[in-house]
Amino acid sequence: MLINYLKIAWKVLLRNKFFTFVSLFGISFTLMVLLVVVSLWDNSYGNYGVEKDFNRTLIVSLIDLENEEGNSRSRTHPSYYLINEYFRKMKTPEQIGISSISFPYSAFSGDRRLQLATIYTDHIFWEILHFNFLKGRPFLPKEVEFGERLAVINEKTALGFFGTTDCLGKTVKLASQNYTVVGVVQDGNFSRQYSTADIYLPYTTSSSAKSKRHMGGAVALLQMPSVDMVATGKEEFQQIVSTVPMPPEDLEWAEIFKSEALLNTEDFARDLFEDNENSSLYLYLVMGLLTLMFVSLPAVNLININISRIMERASEIGVRKAYGASTKVLIVQFVIENLVVTLLGGILGLVLALLCLYLLNQSSYMANINLTIHLSLFVKALVLIILFGLFSGVYPALRMAKLQIAHSLKAEAQ
Repeated sequence: MLINYLKIAWKVLLRNKFFTFVSLFGISFTLMVLLVVVSLWDNSYGNYGVEKDFNRTLIVSLIDLENEEGNSRSRTHPSYYLINEYFRKMKTPEQIGISSISFPYSAFSGDRRLQLATIYTDHIFWEILHFNFLKGRPFLPKEVEFGERLAVINEKTALGFFGTTDCLGKTVKLASQNYTVVGVVQDGNFSRQYSTADIYLPYTTSSSAKSKRHMGGAVALLQMPSVDMVATGKEEFQQIVSTVPMPPEDLEWAEIFKSEALLNTEDFARDLFEDNENSSLYLYLVMGLLTLMFVSLPAVNLININISRIMERASEIGVRKAYGASTKVLIVQFVIENLVVTLLGGILGLVLALLCLYLLNQSSYMANINLTIHLSLFVKALVLIILFGLFSGVYPALRMAKLQIAHSLKAEAQ
C-alpha cells in the first residue's frame, strides 16, 4: 500500500510542475536559511573545537563597582590581581585559567610589521582550551611565574613574519620588547573573543600584572569537573564575590562590588539584554519565536497551495469515494504526498545550505571560520522537516475528506 501511495505522490508532483516548484522552493529556502543561521550561531557559541569544554566552563569577563544608592556604576574587566587573590580561592572548579580581552599591537620582526590581536594568558589557559599546535608548545608554569618574554603565535602570523611555521626560537618585537616564539597554533575563529588571537603572551609580562586594583583587562576561565557542577560553581563564585573588599585606589564613590560567572551563551545574552536577570531566557524565547515565525510563513503558504491542488483533484476524490475509498485512506494518501514533497524540499535545502556554508568558508569576509552542519543539527532539521510536512498536509487532507461524492462528481461534469 505504501509503495502505491509513493507512486501516486510522484505522479502528482509531475502533474503540476508549478505547484511543485513553489512548494519545493518554500521548503528548501526556509531550511537553508535555518541551517546557515544555526551554523553561524554554533560557530560563535557552540561547544566544539578549541572551546569544546565551554559547556562546563564559566567566564568572568566583567565586574561592576557601584555606590550604595545604585545611581552610579562603573563596569570594566577584572584585574589579574583580583583573579589570583580571590577567584582562585574557589574549590569547585577543577581548573582556573587566565585569558584577557584582545589588545591590538603593532609587532615587528626584522623589517616586517603586522597589526596583531594580542591575548595575555597563563599556563592553565592552554589546558582548558584545546589548541592544535602546529609547532612547539604552550607556556610552562615557571615561565609564566617569572614573566619570561615568550610568545605563541598563530599560523597566519608565522607565515606573515617568517614565511614558514618552522620559526621556533625566532623573535617578535612587540611594544619595544622582544618575545621568543615557543609555539605556533592553527588559526582560530575570531568570533571566539576569549580564545582567539594572533599572538599570546604570558600575562606576567603585561604592564598591569603587578597592579593591585580590581579593574583591569583580564578574563577568568573557571572550568568545572562536569556540566552538572556549573550551578554549584556559580553559587560558590557569588560567595567569593561577597568577600571581596573595595580598595580605595579604584573609585572613591564605589561601595559595592558585583560580578557574575556565566556560560558563554549567558555572557552574550547579558550584553544583549543589558543585565536583565532573565536575559538567557529572553534570548532563547526570541530565538524560538523568530524560528517559529520563519517556519510558519512558508507553512501557511504551503497549506494554501495544497488546498488549491486538492480542489483541482475534486473529481478524482469523488470517483475514489464512489468506489469505496474511506476517508482515512484518502487522508493518509494526501499526507504521504505532502511528506514526499517536504522531504524532497528538505534534501534540496540541505544541499543548498552546504553550498552556502562552503562559499562562506571560502570567502574573505569572515576570517578563519569553519562552518559545518553537525550530525545533531542535521537530525533536528530532519525532524523539523517531517513536522513541517505533517503540519502543512493534515489540514488540507481534512478539507479534502469532507468533500461530498455528488459535489465532487458535479465539479467534474462542469
